[in-house]
Amino acid sequence: MAVCYLLAEALSSVVCVSGTHVGVNRTLKKSVKSEWDDWMERTGSVTLEKPSRKLIGEWVLKAWDDLDPQTVRNSWKKKGFEWVL
Repeated sequence: MAVCYLLAEALSSVVCVSGTHVGVNRTLKKSVKSEWDDWMERTGSVTLEKPSRKLIGEWVLKAWDDLDPQTVRNSWKKKGFEWVL
């Protein structure tokens, strides 16, 4: 997940910082994958039916709500952005 700061007024450029990519994305993906696996077990793994966008959105929201704020802090800190804390 890249956080982009638009500095159009000052620099006329975009600066992207992906400090949270590994720590946060890995955690979010693991949580959503777990929800997916549970859904596959409940509906049967041979089904051709796909989950609704609303359901996937609920999985993502749950994953984000369950994300430990310290994980986000540590991800930024590892990239040298202690001021974000």
